[in-house]
Amino acid sequence: MCAIIYLWTIQSTDNVYVWLNSYKLNLLKSGQKNILIYRLANCQYNEITILNIIKLDDIKSTSRKLKLQVSGTKTNIIDNLISYYSDLIIKESKLPTKELFNHYIELSCQDARIYPQDKNSEVISTASIALDFERVTKYIFTNYFKLDIKTQRFGKEDPDGIIKDDDGNIFFYECKTVLNPPYKMPIAHRLQIRNYIEKISKTKDKENFKGYIIISHSFSDNIMNKIEAINSPLDAPVCVIEAKDLAAFANKWETNFHTDTFPIKQIVKNGIVTLKDFDQALH
Repeated sequence: MCAIIYLWTIQSTDNVYVWLNSYKLNLLKSGQKNILIYRLANCQYNEITILNIIKLDDIKSTSRKLKLQVSGTKTNIIDNLISYYSDLIIKESKLPTKELFNHYIELSCQDARIYPQDKNSEVISTASIALDFERVTKYIFTNYFKLDIKTQRFGKEDPDGIIKDDDGNIFFYECKTVLNPPYKMPIAHRLQIRNYIEKISKTKDKENFKGYIIISHSFSDNIMNKIEAINSPLDAPVCVIEAKDLAAFANKWETNFHTDTFPIKQIVKNGIVTLKDFDQALH
């Protein structure tokens, strides 16, 4: 989620702002403001791209309300806005990653009951849970599977994580938490995935790109149709993995091959990857 855009749009009382943003970015324009905000914050574009399509007068208006500087170029004003909202962005929880791994399935469906509930506890939002889910996913790939991981860079249009195995193969992955499972892979997410694949297809790394992984609690019955609808510009598989299967196999791999790198290429295929697919890699 583009957290800065989410914060910016929920503070705007003018529904037209959100509608115009959706229109200029070629996103669906239907729905109430909260739906448009969600669509905008979850689209394939970063905050710099989105803010650049907004009129300078509107950017200045927001800046004045926040008592920020409105002189200078549009780029400078946008940078000031991003800097302001960066300080407001919700962070990960303070719980240790190893402890959160034991609640990986709960994280995938935004179950806040896993967090301390006493009056001295920090307030946990769905955004914080999503960040924790990403944090534990990276932990699984690095600590259990011994894979090299690069996570999303702030302000960049990147997937949640990039995996590089011992053979130099590259895989992208996305972590999708859902409050009400199953995950349905909406059109904004399909466009996001296609955009990332198209981006690498124009680089020297395209020959090494071997697949895209989406991890969530569970998936809708028509998920195969949604995968096909991505219409990937590269001949590389797109697969989905349930959080419970990834966590269960991580424990198995740690028990049997705790010093070895997991051969992730063996399980990435177009469609649904199950625990059975993982188990075959053990043999």
